[in-house]
Amino acid sequence: MLTVRAILKDNAVTFLEKFDLPAGTKQSILVTFLDKNITEFGDLSQQDLLKMVDNLHFSLSDQEIAVLRLARQGMTNKQIADELELGSGTVRNYLSSVYEKLKVSNRTSAIAKAIEHGLLE
Repeated sequence: MLTVRAILKDNAVTFLEKFDLPAGTKQSILVTFLDKNITEFGDLSQQDLLKMVDNLHFSLSDQEIAVLRLARQGMTNKQIADELELGSGTVRNYLSSVYEKLKVSNRTSAIAKAIEHGLLE
């Protein structure tokens, strides 16, 4: 069983560790909240919490999320590279990594799946 430490603040769960779960694997996860006074999740439903835990297996990096957010705005790889001060090849590599992690084959599907799973605001 995998134990993950988290903090609940303003109805948002922040996980304190980043880790990779191999795609397609099933593993029990115990989420331990550091604030022992938590007796309820306020407006955060159990379903929302389970969705957040389910999203852990995607494990997109902060940079991959940044690239995906800009792609969502309709930017080209070149525009994303300029905005983030990266090379175009680096942006392409980040997007390829995102496609692999999300099990999709293109930008539109990656954005749709990221939105569906709450990875993009």
